[in-house]
Parts: sequence; C-alpha cells; structure tokens
Amino acid sequence: MGSIDTASLSTASLEDLNLGKISELLKLGITAVSFITALNTLS
Repeated sequence: MGSIDTASLSTASLEDLNLGKISELLKLGITAVSFITALNTLS
C-alpha cells in the first residue's frame, strides 16, 4: 500500500511541476507580447 501512495504522490507532484512550467511560459509570453506592442507604439 505504501508504494502505491508514493507513486500517486510522485505523479501529482509531476503534474504540479508541469502546471508551474506552463504558467511560467504563459507569463513570459504575455510579457513578451506586451513588450513588443509597447515598442511598436513607441516607433
């Protein structure tokens, strides 16, 4: 039973890590888009 619990916990943590990476990529993308639009408005 203990091995099953650790397996489920490891998969849950992996999913959390993937969600964190996706959210970071989204934040970077939004920042890049806003930066590019700001440059376009300046020029």
